[in-house]
Amino acid sequence: MRYKLAFLVVTVTVISVTTWAQIRVSTPRIQPVEAAGEAIDSSANGLRDAFSAFGVDADSATNLVRTLARHPAAAAGIGPLAEYVRERAMATVVDQTLLALRVAWLTRSDAMWAEQAEKARVFGLQDEDLRRVAEGREAEWGRWDNTVLRAADELYRDSFLSHATWAALGQVYNARQ
Repeated sequence: MRYKLAFLVVTVTVISVTTWAQIRVSTPRIQPVEAAGEAIDSSANGLRDAFSAFGVDADSATNLVRTLARHPAAAAGIGPLAEYVRERAMATVVDQTLLALRVAWLTRSDAMWAEQAEKARVFGLQDEDLRRVAEGREAEWGRWDNTVLRAADELYRDSFLSHATWAALGQVYNARQ
């Protein structure tokens, strides 16, 4: 038993240190497309298609979308899923945004955080709310927002929702949602 506990402690420590010691770069390794006229894959149509896959034009595209536009075929493949989540998913946009912000924080994705923070501000979230998303469930949240944040944390940490979280989500959403 003592060896199992020691192994568990060492494993958790190694995973924690590895996660926090990930290399971060200060500049993007793949530069976002800067202008609508910039030729990517030697096809202006490919670039236009990449932006339209996300329902935006070059002038309103976020850095994340402009980076994905470097590979129009990949953007076109991701675009339908992004559109479905954005336009036809049955979860509320506020819940989607809160989940996405928490995932962006947990994964330390500056690009995703910037994009989702912009959306969150449209829904009325302020800088203080964004700081609270970073703090997670320890911040003062209402019961429902706490459930949404717990779901993001569990999916990130365990790739699984606990029975309690699943049941709490089931009070608002059905299985399809």
